[in-house]
Amino acid sequence: MARQISADNADAGDLALDRMIDRQIADMRRLLALMSEASATDALRALRAAFPDASLAARTAAVTGWRL
Repeated sequence: MARQISADNADAGDLALDRMIDRQIADMRRLLALMSEASATDALRALRAAFPDASLAARTAAVTGWRL
């Protein structure tokens, strides 16, 4: 379940982490744009190789909606 952030409970560290993850997912989607013929499995594998420190959740978020 996604974590809800409000002005009352968000601190600078949480917001910075969220921005970093959003940037990383955007970078992943740019890579995916070059892989139009790849399957979702191949895309996840390529993202794991290119972004080894990214969580599976972040890689999955990048693939979600990739070829709509």
